[in-house]
Amino acid sequence: MRFLPLALPSSRCLRPAAVIGLALAFANVTPGAADNAAPAPSTYTLYLGADVAVMHGGAVRRIIGVAEGALLVDVDGRTARIPLVGAPLSFRIENALRLGRHELAVERLKTGRAYTPAADPHRKFAREVGAAGAAAADLSLATSQYVQAVGSLNLVEAGPASPGREAAIASASAAAASAGRTMQSAALQSGSDRNSPGFHAMRLQEELDQQLFDAMEISFEISSNRHIEHPYFIAITRFHERDAKPGEFRNWIYAEPLEPLDAQPRKYRRVQGGLPAGYEIDSIQLHVYDRGEELPTSVSTRRMVLTREEAFQYILLDYLSTHPHDTLPPTPALAEAPAALRARASAHVATFYVKVTREGLPAGVFADQQCTAKLGDANVAALVATMFFHPGLEAGKPVDAVLAMTTRDVPR
Repeated sequence: MRFLPLALPSSRCLRPAAVIGLALAFANVTPGAADNAAPAPSTYTLYLGADVAVMHGGAVRRIIGVAEGALLVDVDGRTARIPLVGAPLSFRIENALRLGRHELAVERLKTGRAYTPAADPHRKFAREVGAAGAAAADLSLATSQYVQAVGSLNLVEAGPASPGREAAIASASAAAASAGRTMQSAALQSGSDRNSPGFHAMRLQEELDQQLFDAMEISFEISSNRHIEHPYFIAITRFHERDAKPGEFRNWIYAEPLEPLDAQPRKYRRVQGGLPAGYEIDSIQLHVYDRGEELPTSVSTRRMVLTREEAFQYILLDYLSTHPHDTLPPTPALAEAPAALRARASAHVATFYVKVTREGLPAGVFADQQCTAKLGDANVAALVATMFFHPGLEAGKPVDAVLAMTTRDVPR
């Protein structure tokens, strides 16, 4: 996935090949200094990102968002919802090196296997021990009722002779016999292994030893140094099924929206089922996105923090490797001007001309295309001094060139 040449989004894809060796050719490049224009030191993050797409309507659709219980994809310019519950979904994952700014802080990340409530051995133990307690209570009640029935029979038998005495004795005797049978049944039930706490404790240990985990647990704290309104995360779990062949792995994907992010850390925890019982984890990756664009985090895979100059070297090398035979004019690639300077420079609406060296550096700002008259606006000159450029190309080779631009073309 490529980025627009006039802007650097929070993340962009880069080709991993030959980066370090080629970077030496462009080491120590810095834009020209200018009064009040030097931005605060900034860092970038190089990391291995993931483009996650899903099959929908017979086509591969890139995920652009996550709502409660659904993936959001673009279908012919409109947003479509794909339920996460129901028919199985088919995903496509493409990994690529990315360069991003505004790294999100992810702290206390914990992941691991877990149980769904229905499969949790501890919950089963609690239910079965509760049933054993109920059986003991049934025996206690049945014994009490039997004792009462026998007492009633004794009272009737000890009573004075009367016309209805024999019938009363027969009724009391039948009640006592019934209570006795109930007590015996309760005694047998209570004495069964299934109502023995020791039996269930043994069963609990046996199930725990089998490790029939069927869910994944993930928890973390997350914050951002800038406001993000529609963040969501995708967890990619690479796992091995219990009965699969050695070295055979599958991917399981879970996505969920997050609350809007800012500098205040947000806590998140989820236990999610849907994995085959007894699975084993090979790896878990956490990726965070905003409107389909991946954002770097402090736990990103293969994360490497770069200076601004190092980040430009990667951008430049990626640009050159993408256009090995093309002839192209220079274009803006990177800018980190203070907001106040951007505001002052934006008052200049006319086109101006920038000499761009083969290394992608500004070599002067002019009022004419022939570069004979220096531009008189000091704010625009200071703004351009904060920039890096994709150099002009002739048959894939970087050359010195002139770029016509306005302040609206300066990357944010």
